[in-house]
Amino acid sequence: MRSLPKTHPLRRLRPVTFRRFPSPFQLMAEAFHDLLLDRLETIEPFPMAPWEEIMHTAVDDDAAEASEAIQSGWAVRIATGSSARNGVVGYGTATTLPVSFRGGGSVMRASRTLGLRTEQNPYVAELAALAEAVKSLPERLEYRAVHVFTRNKAAVLAIRNPRQQSGQREIRQ
Repeated sequence: MRSLPKTHPLRRLRPVTFRRFPSPFQLMAEAFHDLLLDRLETIEPFPMAPWEEIMHTAVDDDAAEASEAIQSGWAVRIATGSSARNGVVGYGTATTLPVSFRGGGSVMRASRTLGLRTEQNPYVAELAALAEAVKSLPERLEYRAVHVFTRNKAAVLAIRNPRQQSGQREIRQ
């Protein structure tokens, strides 16, 4: 096998035969090199033991069934909503306790601003609203039926099947 001496001008023009192609992660690192790393969400493994109970959910597109659940006086009813306006993301909740419960029939309302639109999205706001509404329930309501009404179908499906995904901190709550 012959090669050119190191001082020969054509040796520098030799094409590189083994060129590495950048991986998708290298392309992302190059595209987002100026992004601060402390603002990124860390998605961790989300194992669940087989004996852990998951929240049972039902997605109903039928307005008649939803109106029957709203009119039932024996269940806890929670309505949540999230929005992104003027570059800010927030959520609101309204909870009605059953009449049979002490202090029932009253409506508890809460709203919160999560942050800028560049850092949060309405999906995460909806998950945070669901977590906040369930946490704010009185302790003795744990065995009652709870109807949660939301327009965000993705949030309900994420609660039904928790896994490694965006917003997992809110799902764990």
